[in-house]
Amino acid sequence: MSTFKQYLAKRLVTDDPIGDFLKDSKNGKDLPSITKLEDLECFLRSKNACSGALQAGREVWLEYQATLKV
Repeated sequence: MSTFKQYLAKRLVTDDPIGDFLKDSKNGKDLPSITKLEDLECFLRSKNACSGALQAGREVWLEYQATLKV
Protein backbone atom coordinates (compact mmCIF):
# COMPACT_ATOMS: atom_id res chain seq x y z
CA MET A 1 0.00 0.00 0.00
CA SER A 2 1.38 3.38 -0.94
CA THR A 3 1.06 6.61 0.99
CA PHE A 4 -0.65 9.66 -0.45
CA LYS A 5 2.76 11.28 -1.05
CA GLN A 6 3.94 8.19 -2.93
CA TYR A 7 0.76 8.22 -5.01
CA LEU A 8 1.29 11.88 -5.89
CA ALA A 9 4.89 11.20 -6.91
CA LYS A 10 3.80 8.46 -9.32
CA ARG A 11 0.66 10.14 -10.68
CA LEU A 12 0.90 11.49 -14.22
CA VAL A 13 0.71 15.27 -14.40
CA THR A 14 -2.08 16.38 -16.74
CA ASP A 15 -2.91 19.75 -18.28
CA ASP A 16 -5.82 20.63 -16.02
CA PRO A 17 -6.43 21.77 -12.42
CA ILE A 18 -5.53 18.33 -11.09
CA GLY A 19 -2.24 18.52 -12.98
CA ASP A 20 -1.59 21.93 -11.43
CA PHE A 21 -2.23 20.45 -7.99
CA LEU A 22 0.18 17.60 -8.74
CA LYS A 23 2.91 19.95 -9.98
CA ASP A 24 2.56 22.10 -6.87
CA SER A 25 2.59 19.10 -4.53
CA LYS A 26 5.64 17.60 -6.24
CA ASN A 27 7.50 20.91 -6.02
CA GLY A 28 6.45 21.57 -2.43
CA LYS A 29 8.72 19.98 0.12
CA ASP A 30 6.46 20.74 3.07
CA LEU A 31 3.54 18.43 2.28
CA PRO A 32 2.90 16.58 5.54
CA SER A 33 1.87 12.98 5.90
CA ILE A 34 -1.79 12.92 4.84
CA THR A 35 -3.98 10.11 6.12
CA LYS A 36 -7.45 11.55 5.60
CA LEU A 37 -9.17 14.11 3.43
CA GLU A 38 -9.62 16.51 6.33
CA ASP A 39 -5.82 16.61 6.81
CA LEU A 40 -5.34 17.53 3.16
CA GLU A 41 -8.02 20.23 3.26
CA CYS A 42 -6.53 21.69 6.45
CA PHE A 43 -3.06 21.77 4.92
CA LEU A 44 -4.30 23.41 1.72
CA ARG A 45 -6.23 26.04 3.67
CA SER A 46 -3.13 26.78 5.75
CA LYS A 47 -1.38 27.57 2.45
CA ASN A 48 -4.25 29.86 1.36
CA ALA A 49 -5.13 27.56 -1.52
CA CYS A 50 -7.85 28.77 -3.86
CA SER A 51 -11.14 26.90 -4.22
CA GLY A 52 -9.91 25.29 -7.44
CA ALA A 53 -6.88 23.85 -5.66
CA LEU A 54 -9.09 22.54 -2.86
CA GLN A 55 -11.38 20.85 -5.39
CA ALA A 56 -8.44 19.36 -7.29
CA GLY A 57 -6.99 18.10 -4.01
CA ARG A 58 -10.28 16.42 -3.15
CA GLU A 59 -10.44 14.76 -6.57
CA VAL A 60 -6.87 13.47 -6.32
CA TRP A 61 -7.59 12.21 -2.80
CA LEU A 62 -10.62 10.27 -4.07
CA GLU A 63 -8.52 8.79 -6.89
CA TYR A 64 -5.91 7.75 -4.34
CA GLN A 65 -8.54 6.16 -2.08
CA ALA A 66 -9.89 4.20 -5.06
CA THR A 67 -6.43 2.69 -5.65
CA LEU A 68 -6.39 1.41 -2.07
CA LYS A 69 -9.59 -0.59 -2.60
CA VAL A 70 -8.25 -2.50 -5.61
